[in-house]
Amino acid sequence: MPHPGAPVRLVLPCGFFQAKKVPLEVADEAGRRSQIEWEVEQAMSAAAEEFDVRIFPVGSAAVWFAVRRAVAEDLRTRVRR
Repeated sequence: MPHPGAPVRLVLPCGFFQAKKVPLEVADEAGRRSQIEWEVEQAMSAAAEEFDVRIFPVGSAAVWFAVRRAVAEDLRTRVRR
């Protein structure tokens, strides 16, 4: 059993998240975020607000991971119990 306050890492099965590497076309942070949100909406066929998105810049590209916000909240609730 992990110590209280220790980080918890979960592995989601295929189909519960989307990951994609995309070239970045803009240089500033706000522009990159806007581009990635657009990419998420196109890939997921839903509004970006429905997802928790993490972005990892890699040179002139970025890798993004998206999971439905409802799934993420459910997992957070279960882990806090």
